[in-house]
Amino acid sequence: MIVFQDLTPLRESEERYQRVFRQAGIGIGVYGPDLRVESFNDIAAQYLGITAGDAVGKDLEDLFGAEAAKEYRKRLKKCLSTGSSSVYEDRVVLPQSTRWFLSTYSCLLDAKGAPSGVQVISEDITAQKEAERHYRDLVEDLPEIILETDLDAQITFSNAAGMQVFGYSMNEIEAGVSAFDLIAPDDRERARANLARRMQGGDVGAVKYTAVRKDGSTLPILLSVRVVKSAGKPAALRGIVVDLTEQELAEQQLAQLADELRRAHARLASLQEEERRRVSRELHDRVSQGLTALSLSLSSVESACSKRERLDEARQQLNAAKTLCDDLGDEVRNLTFNLRPPVLDDFGLLEALRWHAARLLEANQFEVSVEGSEPSPRLPRTQEIALFRIAQEALANILKHSGTKAARVALVTGDETVTLQIIDSGAGFDLDDHSRKTGLGLVSMRERAQAFGAELEVESTPTEGTTVSVLVPR
Repeated sequence: MIVFQDLTPLRESEERYQRVFRQAGIGIGVYGPDLRVESFNDIAAQYLGITAGDAVGKDLEDLFGAEAAKEYRKRLKKCLSTGSSSVYEDRVVLPQSTRWFLSTYSCLLDAKGAPSGVQVISEDITAQKEAERHYRDLVEDLPEIILETDLDAQITFSNAAGMQVFGYSMNEIEAGVSAFDLIAPDDRERARANLARRMQGGDVGAVKYTAVRKDGSTLPILLSVRVVKSAGKPAALRGIVVDLTEQELAEQQLAQLADELRRAHARLASLQEEERRRVSRELHDRVSQGLTALSLSLSSVESACSKRERLDEARQQLNAAKTLCDDLGDEVRNLTFNLRPPVLDDFGLLEALRWHAARLLEANQFEVSVEGSEPSPRLPRTQEIALFRIAQEALANILKHSGTKAARVALVTGDETVTLQIIDSGAGFDLDDHSRKTGLGLVSMRERAQAFGAELEVESTPTEGTTVSVLVPR
């Protein structure tokens, strides 16, 4: 007896997948168990200045050179042995230019569930890296000394003013210079104690130290340190240094310099927000739309596969790929919105607060009511984004510490002031309890408010809740 099997759906599915593979808009390469190229789409091949057909069968050394191939081979072997996905960020020297890529390595499985190869999806993030470089270039022009360090106080960046004052070159800084090397020995213990207090959330403010240059000479400085957070966690330290060599400061002059430090922080925040908005547009326009198209294409393939029971394995793999694409799309959208919420620019502070409240309800079942009116005319952009960030921080504190699942946000516009209030009826705390550690969130909110001349007030009573008010003069 001869049995005929209709392979049309399978061939149609394969054709659709190949069409998606070719037209995805991002670089995709598939490597076999022998770590040689099984297929490249046109985008991946174009990056290397070859055709997709020329890439097939190539060894890693043929495509990337011996040094890079050694690292890539290690990654592919890890993916095949563990079956897990990994993400890497690389600076790649290509025939026509040098580009930055974010690459996701995913293990491919055969019908029996055994590893059969590795798929590498590479996204060009050169625009984002250029934005970071542009931000550094802008900081270079500031007259203040700007230092950035890791959490161990190893200097990772100094602008030109810092290198000129302290006498170090960029090569020396990259080789390893600690921020404590810039503090005179008699002041280092005090500086370490102040940094530890700052890391624990204490409000240290601007502190006067005796600094030491590379040549051993000393100078008086005023140092303000802030904790830079990433994804809500401390990631780095940023210091602004004022050289006090020219004069001994009286109390009035100290207050004036402290105000200059606040304005410097405000300028830095403004530069960061502008770069975040530019990166947000790049991510949305160049990545999110391509991933959406890829997800829709994979949905079509899944639908075709569902016509034959024997194609369950293929459908599961395609469904997993679709889920990955959907997750990547959600991640990009979340990153875009977190960098710079479009609703803030388009509709103003009040609507941005309502949008954030809806996100908190959806993600955390945390109910936030928003009331009030949009100031007319609207506040300056720097004030709008600062108030929005303060509200975000206050609501995050309520969600984390208050024990309540509800809060109220009010935006009140008066003739002389605009007032933002964030109110909850949760656990509260004793403002006079000096043994209680001040969280980084409250310090950050106060600094944001002071940076543009606003006043932040906190009212709280144990078991009765907390009210955070920001008064902005008009």
